[in-house]
Amino acid sequence: MAPAVEDHTEATAVRDAVLRLHAAHRELVMLIHWDGFTVTEAAELLGLNASTARSRYSAAAAGGVAQLSSRALTAAGGRRRWRARTRTR
Repeated sequence: MAPAVEDHTEATAVRDAVLRLHAAHRELVMLIHWDGFTVTEAAELLGLNASTARSRYSAAAAGGVAQLSSRALTAAGGRRRWRARTRTR
């Protein structure tokens, strides 16, 4: 029973960290982690060039989300590890 509580606590921490991000960063992070898009795909959806999206994503990571465990990101709905999603296709 303890692992489920721990996962819930971590998932809540991730959600709260993402919600504290600047709106432009939050939308990008959600597209990448919750919806499974690459940075390049998310940039296209948002009407950004890939370089701008990578910069925003990097700023989001520096904003505190990167300190959360990859397991917590997955528990909160992410499909892959935080840093693994910075690759572009």
